[in-house]
This record gives sequence, structure tokens and C-alpha cells, in this order.
Amino acid sequence: MKIDSRQFSGTSLLRFHLFAIPFLLVQNASMCQGPIPSLPRIPLQSLPQKEGGQLAPGGVRPDLAQPGPTRSAPGQPPSDLAEITYEEGYVQGSEIHVRGVKVVIGEYTLNGARLDGNIDKELVFTGGATLEFRGQTIQGDAIRFTPKTKSFKVENLSTALTPDFLQGKLLSPLFIKGESIYGQRKKPILGTGIEITTCDLPNAHYYVRAHQIEVLPGKRITLRRAAFVLWGHKIITLPTLVIPLDQRLHRSGYTPEFGRSVDEGFFVKSALSYLLADRAPGQFRLDLMEKKGIGTGIVQDWNLAKAAGLLALYAIPTGGTSKNLSGRLNNRINLGGGEILTLDNDFQQNSYLSLPGTTSFNNRLGFNRNVLGTTTSFNVARQSTDSEGFSTRSYTANMAQGFQFGRSVSANFNADYSQYTSGSSTGPGSTNEQLSTRLQADQQTSNYSLQLVANTNIPVGKQTQQSFFGGVEKFPELTLNNYRFTRGLLSTVPANFMLSVGRYTEGNTVAGTGAMLETERAVAGFDVAGIRYALTKSTDLNVAGGFQQYFYGDGFAQYILRNNTTLTQRFNKTSGVNLNYTYQRPEGGTPFRFDQQGQFHALNADIGFLNDRKVQLTARVGYDFGQTGFAGLPAQPWQTLSANLMLKPVSWARVQNLFSFDPNTGKMTSATGDIRLRGHKDLQIDLVSRFDPTRHKFGNINTYFDVPVAKDWRVIGLFQYNGYLNRFESRNLQIVKDLHCLEAVLTYTDNPFGFRTDRQIMFQLRIKGLPTYQRFGTGQFGQAIDTSVGQGF
Repeated sequence: MKIDSRQFSGTSLLRFHLFAIPFLLVQNASMCQGPIPSLPRIPLQSLPQKEGGQLAPGGVRPDLAQPGPTRSAPGQPPSDLAEITYEEGYVQGSEIHVRGVKVVIGEYTLNGARLDGNIDKELVFTGGATLEFRGQTIQGDAIRFTPKTKSFKVENLSTALTPDFLQGKLLSPLFIKGESIYGQRKKPILGTGIEITTCDLPNAHYYVRAHQIEVLPGKRITLRRAAFVLWGHKIITLPTLVIPLDQRLHRSGYTPEFGRSVDEGFFVKSALSYLLADRAPGQFRLDLMEKKGIGTGIVQDWNLAKAAGLLALYAIPTGGTSKNLSGRLNNRINLGGGEILTLDNDFQQNSYLSLPGTTSFNNRLGFNRNVLGTTTSFNVARQSTDSEGFSTRSYTANMAQGFQFGRSVSANFNADYSQYTSGSSTGPGSTNEQLSTRLQADQQTSNYSLQLVANTNIPVGKQTQQSFFGGVEKFPELTLNNYRFTRGLLSTVPANFMLSVGRYTEGNTVAGTGAMLETERAVAGFDVAGIRYALTKSTDLNVAGGFQQYFYGDGFAQYILRNNTTLTQRFNKTSGVNLNYTYQRPEGGTPFRFDQQGQFHALNADIGFLNDRKVQLTARVGYDFGQTGFAGLPAQPWQTLSANLMLKPVSWARVQNLFSFDPNTGKMTSATGDIRLRGHKDLQIDLVSRFDPTRHKFGNINTYFDVPVAKDWRVIGLFQYNGYLNRFESRNLQIVKDLHCLEAVLTYTDNPFGFRTDRQIMFQLRIKGLPTYQRFGTGQFGQAIDTSVGQGF
């Protein structure tokens, strides 16, 4: 049936199925109350229905069919429904031509001064057209949208993809403009004639111009025939440039590093990402070093339908006697049916950064199966290390089988084989070989847990040495834990009961004989959970404790009594006093080392005045009633009195002091000061010092500062000074020139007292929007160096 077009004006809101839009226009008009000028009136029964389609409920609301302000229904429509708001236009069949339009379809919102197109085929938005989805807004001269497939094409586009859309892999928005971009739900975003940058200026300081671009959110950005332009000058053109969004960047990111270090001399280091195949991104590394030569490496990833892994190789083939070679191969294969096969290999030879003069291999093959509550795993591993006439070898194999019976019962069996061999060219070597097995079954219920454990260690092969503590074997052990009575008088007691019986063997505990100690043991006891008594509105008493009785088959016996009581007096919301009394004392004796329990009997007191944000004071002291000594030294009953005073006279300054006093000797043992200043343009200054009153000198003076200099310059420093040895143990200095979206960084590092001297100076031109590994304030193995400032309160 043909529908004649009719001009009409006013605001009309339509909610419809994508397959029935033209017919709903007529149906909804027939449902309106009263006359509605310029809308076609055609009987509903005469409307043809598309196969599988249905009419959107509600039709056109009368108040929205009249001229006036637009009212949009709250919320986002389902993906098969659309919500259209427009000012004027006409409809003929499946054709629609309207002005001042807004269309919401699922997660997509489209706007334009004009909409022309066919609802069953393609909608074309022009005149300030925008497309919004997943928090992003794309602008273009024209936007072509296909409702059925949710695909779109934006011509002469401009947009800014947010860090959230890129899953936090960039630190600033990614600005994109170019000829056209195409996208579809759950598919990559493709573009042609594209320029991208993180610079938000009209004339960007830098950008990458690419013939084609592909964006996989959270995975990578791929640019083909990519030219890098810096300050209007083309620097380099690459066939393919890949920016990974799902892996850690190389330490230099995407800009080279220039500098000089003690180990490498003058150096230039760079890394370049590439795409070997659609799901196989990689990275090529090239290092030019004065002392070491040329270092080259690759990191190749793959993520296929049934296999995923990584291959990493790095070598300095021109290094002569100091050649460095390292490699890593990891692969994970999905065999189907819940079965996974993994292969891991690591190789390193003569690493001047970690293990000079050493060659090491690590290999592991693993298999895992998880099907319907049954888990099976098998692993075989080998490790070898050779360095300067000394070598070690270790071989391990382990098998594990687990079963889950319902929700409360599980069982696991493990068997572990290990062999360790070490030796040198000048003396005899040693070998240890062992097989360990373990069986464990558990039942978990609401008022108890029951566990059965049996394990044994079986010596196999040669044994050239024995450890001092050979471990504990159980034949078996049955333990009932966390039992709570549910009926009777004992159900009112806030206690958990336990019972354990078993036979145990402990290796090498019979003095002078090396014999194995073997006997039975039974344990019964209970633990009282923390019981709170509210003495007043501001006073609480919390009581906890326990008792355990041990019996041994060879006549030994012991019992242990525990108590932990805390009295809390609150002065207000955050200030108060805590008195904590702790007691534990074993009586009797045990033949086993693993059953030996310590004893303590002490009272600790804490006091804190924390309500005033400008002045805060906390203090702690303790007293040992047991008067225990150590290694023949006289008893020191008093614990150190520590007092922490924090002063914050203004919002940008804080001074914190920690004083330690020994009541046993009546002397001050240490005083620590922490000064923290914060100012305009992110100025930061931290100074931490520790004074030793017994030696009358500062043991440590550490400082960190980040100071803006002039308009676009910053100086950052991190220094650690050892007053006992009168030397700097770490010196780090960084000068940063802010270039808007870029920054030029000169870094000096000096950490001379590790196993090797780490001293270098480095220059880098860095893109601020890309996260990069920072060498400033890190040690030889990448560990953080700080001033021990800690967090303020």
C-alpha cells in the first residue's frame, strides 16, 4: 500500500521498532485524541506488517504530536527500538526527510540539522552531525547510519577518544581527524586519511598522519603508512605503527632515550611496535651502546583462537667477551574440553644488569584439566645455573588431582618429586632427591569444618646431605575445627571448639642421632571470640581467649592458656585510650618443634588526640610482666615509649616528629622529623631526618623536592644521605621542560652501593599522553626509592 507524503510541522516523538517505523507513524496518528493537523489518518487494519515485526507500544503521545518543546522519554531505549525527536519534515513510505533531528538507538545517539534516508537501508545526517556512543562524541560533515546492523560511517570527522574508552592505556584524550571513519557494534573502528595526536591545540605540536587506522579498544591502535610530524616537520614514515593498549610499554615508550651510563657508556635506545598479523602484535628494540655494542631484540605476542603466547629475544652480538643473550618463550594452548597446555622457557646468558658471567635455563611444561568439579594438573620443570666453575641443577615434577562433591565436600591428592644437585669443579657436589605425597579431604558446614590430612616424604636416589629440619609427616591427622553447638547449654557459649588426633613424624629432631621422631598426638581446646561489653556510652571492654590441651604418645603433655582483653575509652569520635592486656603461657612440654609455643604476658597502652587537624598527638608504651631476658642479657620489662606529634599550622605545611624513649635506661633512643610543604603549581618539598642521641649525629637525611622554575621548567630531586657513613647512598635529579603535549626530560641517577654501580645521565623527548616506565627514583632492579615519608594523617 502506498502512503502519500504530507507536509507537517511541530514536534513529534516516535518510539518504534526499526522494522516498522513507517507504519507506526500512521498507527500512532490514529490513536491520538482529537484532531491533529497535517498527520495522515489511515486505518490501522490497512497497514501492511513486516514479517517478524511488531508495533511499538503506546504510539504517538498526543501532547508530543502538537507543536511545542520536545519531551524525551527517560532512559535509553532497547537496542531494537528507537527514539526520534525532530522539528519538521515529511515521511513517504520507508523514506524519511526531517530537520532538527535527534535519534537514540540503543547506545547510539545521532544529531543533525537534517536527516535524509531510508529506514530499512541507511540514514544520512548532515549539518553539524554528531554521533555519541560509549561516552564518545564523533563529529562530521555527514554521518551514515544503518539501523539494522548498527554500523556507521563518519565523513570529514573530528573526535577525541577518552582514556576511559581506551581502557586507561593513555593519560590524555586521543584526538582524531580525517577523511572518514567506519564502525560497527563489537567490531574494530576503521578510518582512512587520519591524523591522531594527544595535543589539543588547533595546530598540534606533533601528530601521526596515517593512510589507514584501526582501533581495538583495550587492545591496540594500528596505523598503516604512518608519518610522524613534529613541529611541522616530517621526521619518519613507517609502513606500520602499532600502539599496544593491552601490555606494558617498553621503558622508552615510543621516543628514543639518549644518555651515558657506567656500564654502557654513551647510548641511544629505542623501541618500535609492529603488527606481524591481525592478532600478533610485536615490538622491535634497538640499542646502540658505546661499551656494549649493538643490542637488538623483539617481543612477539600472539593471541589466536586456541593459542596465546609471547616470544622475547634480546642479544648484544657485538659485545665480545661480554656478550649478552636472553630469551623467553611462553605459550598457552586450549585443547578444548577444559584442558589447557602451557609451555614456559627462560634463558639468560651473561646479563651485565643482573647475573654477569652466569648462564641460566628455566623450562616448564604444564597441563590442567577442569571439568565438572574435577581438576587435574601435571607440571614438569627444570632449572640450571652455571657460573665460574659452580653449577646447580634442579628437576621437579608434580601431579595434583582434585574432586568436589556437592558444595561442602572436597578431596585433593598431590605427589611432588624434586631433585637438586650442586657442585663445583674444585670440590665434591651434593645431591638431594625426594618424593612427597599428600592427601587432604575437607567438609565445610555452617557450624564446623572437618579435615583429614595424610602426607609423607620418601627419599629416593642419592642423599649427600640432610636438612636440619626435615619437615612434618602425618599418618594421618583428623581435625574438627570451628565447632559450635547448636543445642543445649553449650550453644549459649560464644566459643568455637576444636579436636585433633593423629600420628606425626618430624625429621632430625633427636639430638645427635639424626633419627626421625615419631609419636601420636591429640589436641582439644576452644577459642572464645571477641565479646564486647559496653560499660558506658564511651567505654568498651572486649574479651577474647582460648585454651588447648596437648597429649603425646610418649608421655609428654602440655596445655596453653591465652587471653586478649582490650579496654577502650573514647574521648570523642577519634580520640581515646586503649589498654590491651595479652597473656599466653604453655605449661608442660612437647617433643615436637612444630608444637613449641612462645609465652608472653604484657600490657600495652595507646593514647591519641586526633580531633584537631592542626595538632595531633599519639603515644604508645608497654610493660612486660614476664620480665623475660634474651641471650643472657638482663630483662627489659618496659617497651619503648613512642610519641608522635603532628603540627599543621597552615594548609600547605605539615611537621611531624616521632620521639622514642627507653624507660629502662631513661634515655632518648631516636628522634625522627618529617617536614612536608605543598605550594603553587604542584610544588612539593619533603625532608625526613633521623637523629641518634646516643651518637649525637643524624643517621639519615632524605629529601624529595619538585619545584617549578620559571614558566615551563621543573626541577625534581631525590637524595638519601647516610650520616653514619658520611655519604650519599642515592642521588637522583631530573630537569623537565614542559612543551605542552610533550616534555623534554634530562635525568641523572647515581645509586653506587648495590652489587654494581648504577650511574647514568639520560635525555628523552616524551609524549605526555603515553604512559612510560620512569627510571627516576628507582633502583637497579626497578624497585622504588623514597624518603620514607609515608602517608600523612
